Amino acid sequence: MALTAEEEAVLHAMRLVSEVHGQVGNGGMSQYFFNPSGGHWPDAVRAFRMIGFNEGADALEKAARIVDAGGASLDRDERIKQYARLSKEKEGQLDALSPIIWKGTDEAELLFMLKHADLFRRIKAAQIAAGISGPGELD
Repeated sequence: MALTAEEEAVLHAMRLVSEVHGQVGNGGMSQYFFNPSGGHWPDAVRAFRMIGFNEGADALEKAARIVDAGGASLDRDERIKQYARLSKEKEGQLDALSPIIWKGTDEAELLFMLKHADLFRRIKAAQIAAGISGPGELD
């Protein structure tokens, strides 16, 4: 299925937002920054802004600056060292930001998908045509 550059950007944003939502929902901001995905936080901030969830973008950016004043390192080994130096107070501040992500992302994703409904309909039709999804299945 051919996609425009704009459509690719829409899907990339959704992937990043979903990844952050999953990591934070499973283990908080701590898990997100500990895992390899935490190295993509600047792109994820932009993705949250793209889908219209500025509160989530602000929370993720603030969390990255709690991990390190200059922003969490993009290098995982360095980011883990930064996290290990956090005080209990800073760790608590980091954890306090997690609910913003896991409580608000679903609604923002839904509104963004509705805004781009034609793209998601085309993707579903392509999946059905390829035999990798049925008409009533959610993917």
